[in-house]
Amino acid sequence: MGFKDGSHIVIRTSVFTGTGICDRDCAHGIYIGWVASLHVFSSVFLQQHIRHHIKSRALRTELAGNTINDGPIGNASNLVDVPDGGSLIMRNNVPEKGPASANRTAAISIGEESKRNTTGELVFERNTFPNDFAGTTAFVRNQTFTLARLLGNTQACSVTPLTGPGTVSRQRRRHPATEQRTIAAGTAHRAGPFCRRIRARDEVRGLRQKCASITE
Repeated sequence: MGFKDGSHIVIRTSVFTGTGICDRDCAHGIYIGWVASLHVFSSVFLQQHIRHHIKSRALRTELAGNTINDGPIGNASNLVDVPDGGSLIMRNNVPEKGPASANRTAAISIGEESKRNTTGELVFERNTFPNDFAGTTAFVRNQTFTLARLLGNTQACSVTPLTGPGTVSRQRRRHPATEQRTIAAGTAHRAGPFCRRIRARDEVRGLRQKCASITE
């Protein structure tokens, strides 16, 4: 989508899966141009190829309650890319890099290309970020001059919460393998919200498989 000054884009309860087919050029899961705001709620992004799951040049981007997952074969670059800066608020999302990720530097990138947009606030709260590839990565890579605020997020032990200016508080560390073993043992109710999020992610994968079998 191109420049539409004052426009507001809202996406709710949608599924974007297997996007990014490279026909002359590779596509993003969704690509939003220079608009006033982008809001994405309760949606699923799965197995993006090559480019980013969500790329937004909006002045303000809000993501809440979404699953953004490479899956076992997705090889996306960033899960979320806000290349020109701008406010970014992420709450209660489950972003996850897969073993085939094409970009292992960071899950979320801000200001990679320019500082064109005014970045009023950067807030990341109560997100859960497992890391499914064998290596380290950053959860948030902030290349703007605005302080990012990370509060109450849960991340795998191989994840650096933040690179660039900002603060990290009330962070929780969990090891995905440990949590999966807890679920397998039938004690997920004791393992807290991380296990519940993992289980919800697996249920989404099962739903996708059912949809694929129906359309075949």
